Amino acid sequence: PAGQLDAARWQRVKEVFAAALERDAASRASYLDEACGGDTDLRAEIDSLIAAHETTEDFIEKPAAQRALGIQDAPERSWIGRRIGGYRIVEEVGRGGMSEVYKAIRDDDEYHKEVAVKVLRQGYDTRSLLKRFKAEVQILARLDHPNIARLLDAGSTEEGLPYLVMDYIQGRPIDEYASVKKLDLTGRLALFRKLCGAVQYVHQHLMVHGDLKCNNVLVTEEGAVKLLDFGIARLLNPTAPGVNVPDAKATSFIALTPEYASPEQVRGGSITTASDVYSLGVMLYRLLTSTLPHRIRGDFSYELAKQILESDAKPPSVAAAEQVAAARRELAAAGGKDETAERIATEFDGFARQLRGDLDNIVLMALEKNPAKRYPSVEAFEADIRRHLEGFPVNARSAGVAYRALKFAGRHRTGLAAVSLLIITLVGGIAATAWQARVANAERLRAEKHFDEVRKLANVFMFDIHGAIANLPGATRARQMLVENSLKYLAALSAESGNQPDLQRELASAYEKVGDIQGRYGEVTVGNTPGAIESYRKALALREELLKANPGDEDIQRELLRNEGKLGDISLQIGDPKQALEHARRAATLAEQIARRNRTEIGDQRNLANAYLSQGWYLAKGGDPERGLIIMQRAIALYEGLVDVDPKDITTRRALAIACGRTGEILVDRARFEEAMRVREKGLAVIRSILEEDPLNANVRRLEAFALRGLGSTLLAQGKPDAALAQHLQAVEILRRLFDAEPDNESLRFDMASFLLDAANSARTLRDFKTAERRYMEAVNALVKSPAALERDLNEVRGQLGIGYLGLASTIALQTAAEPGRSDRRFRCEQARSFEKLAAPILAVADQDPAWKAQIGPHVEQATTALAACGAPRS
Repeated sequence: PAGQLDAARWQRVKEVFAAALERDAASRASYLDEACGGDTDLRAEIDSLIAAHETTEDFIEKPAAQRALGIQDAPERSWIGRRIGGYRIVEEVGRGGMSEVYKAIRDDDEYHKEVAVKVLRQGYDTRSLLKRFKAEVQILARLDHPNIARLLDAGSTEEGLPYLVMDYIQGRPIDEYASVKKLDLTGRLALFRKLCGAVQYVHQHLMVHGDLKCNNVLVTEEGAVKLLDFGIARLLNPTAPGVNVPDAKATSFIALTPEYASPEQVRGGSITTASDVYSLGVMLYRLLTSTLPHRIRGDFSYELAKQILESDAKPPSVAAAEQVAAARRELAAAGGKDETAERIATEFDGFARQLRGDLDNIVLMALEKNPAKRYPSVEAFEADIRRHLEGFPVNARSAGVAYRALKFAGRHRTGLAAVSLLIITLVGGIAATAWQARVANAERLRAEKHFDEVRKLANVFMFDIHGAIANLPGATRARQMLVENSLKYLAALSAESGNQPDLQRELASAYEKVGDIQGRYGEVTVGNTPGAIESYRKALALREELLKANPGDEDIQRELLRNEGKLGDISLQIGDPKQALEHARRAATLAEQIARRNRTEIGDQRNLANAYLSQGWYLAKGGDPERGLIIMQRAIALYEGLVDVDPKDITTRRALAIACGRTGEILVDRARFEEAMRVREKGLAVIRSILEEDPLNANVRRLEAFALRGLGSTLLAQGKPDAALAQHLQAVEILRRLFDAEPDNESLRFDMASFLLDAANSARTLRDFKTAERRYMEAVNALVKSPAALERDLNEVRGQLGIGYLGLASTIALQTAAEPGRSDRRFRCEQARSFEKLAAPILAVADQDPAWKAQIGPHVEQATTALAACGAPRS
């Protein structure tokens, strides 16, 4: 055919044919329809080449391919013993259709190192395949993860064939490793979770792998997971220069391994991160059952494609049971001498029962035919596996009350038994008390005695037991149960309390405690803010009634003062500064009355300073900053006087530092920068004086980070971004050390991410785009790992995540606009637009909330302006 075609035409035939060869029969036709368009001659030529290729025997490897690609019986070239780059080839370790992989050693006396060298096979150096090979180099160069094989070097041989050098991984495919090591179910899931981390890392760098399968994941003898073979990986942006698929007419092409391919890959549709989620689901299916969800039956991959597109996979528990049963039949037929059957029967015995339920649902959700019904990310997939392992409800099934109760019971068998017994005792006691209160006078004394016993039991229940479980991981549901049952108890007890002051006081304390558990500002709670407000108000009403009856009781006044303070904090939290200020004023009035009578009592004087600080803060946040500042400075003066009296009082010194920080924030808002710097430096000095005495105090160390952040924000507002960046980076490092020590502390995770965003903002203002992009990416990576990032409603984590995405969009766009000669300009502009798209769902929710809209609005404007300057096209 070459003689009948001009050079350009023949080159096009070769390109399309080479791409078609790597597709299975089911998707090849749709690809050719698109690639050939209405060119019937081109289609006929390629169809004839494919027919010749598939009917030729293997005595000459793929002669039709050789013919199409211009290889005339090219002899196999031996690389063994030859030098490629700085390495000497030792042996062949693998080969694919277009490339070969060799083991090599460093060819000098500097040090000994074994590597893997991948070389494009001679004769396959067509334009499209060269592009794909070079794309793999570019992709690997951007990835640095402990579970991804590292790229060490790349170049071209003397013959002009491209090669890349990678770590030589001496390991087994992940399914083989699990079998050889006889891993139980938990061990297999732990291994798989490591792989998920690597794939999620790839996705965070805006790439998909596209060919995830067991043979592409090796596990070393030490148990280290290594993800390999990015030869067909591609960026989520399909038009990135230098890393796209063969050419403009073949951009839908991507190779695949049929058994692991997603339905959209089989159809020739768009390849997304959801495709990798599906392939991971297939891998997990194999790890847990020893088989695949869909297997070739017959000689044509069309049959496999039909299964993938039309047939639902069996639940893994069913597949595992069938595999074990079949293995036992084969073993019996072979007289007990079939090693493979014996291995399967032994290795997977008992798995079926363990897989039934959560794991069936998790795997089948990953294998959903509709990408929208799969896990939204690999991270969400891995998180569900973690929830299953920890005994929590999983997202892959509807979580009804009964299901959640069973999961909770499984996690807390001992504690739940004790709590259940206590609840039964409590409810029984209340019922008995209510009944006994109505008996004749002859039974009254006994009823009152029993009533007192129940009251004592209730105190143990709400205070001691809650205190014991409050900081346990996964204790949220237990705390919710305590709240629910406590409220029932308190309602019953209130009805029987009559006019007993002691009991009313106990009830007020109990309602306050329940409110703290429900939603105290600044604490770890069950997240029921409306419930907390209701409980605090019940406590407040009881205390106001008690104070009317006992107007001079200072203990009741102090309790009422504390109550008003908590209601003020939570009112500001829900966006009601007017109500917050009303509570603060009442608190200040009470505090002044108590402090006048007890001028030498440090606790009462500190309560007065606290009340002034809250009142001034609420005023400033509610629209009267000047009056607010006057009252906050009054609080600072009080704190300083108390420190003079007792310089060792850490509680007062800590409160003084917080007051300085808040005052500095309001001064910056008023553009009074010099005053803000002085007061914030004063607060930092106080914090560091505490750290000199107690250097391991994590809470005070965290305050130091916030003080440094405040200084940085002040410097940035003054137009000193270089100095601001230095302060922000110090703050980030403090938070990073604290978070490294407590990686499960979500509050520290959020603080660290927020500080990283501040550092990124400073770097962007300095036009240090490289530092800004790195810090934004660190912040986003931290935030996406928070459970709160998966919620649908807008929260602090999701809000900051949106700001991070917008920061990345604007930073990348600004850098690209500033460097008009960049070769990757189009790719970087598309990358910037991709981050803007990631922020879109968050912005849609923020638009419905005025407070969030005001906070995120400036970041939206910055990103929009930067993207316009970059020239990033809108999708």
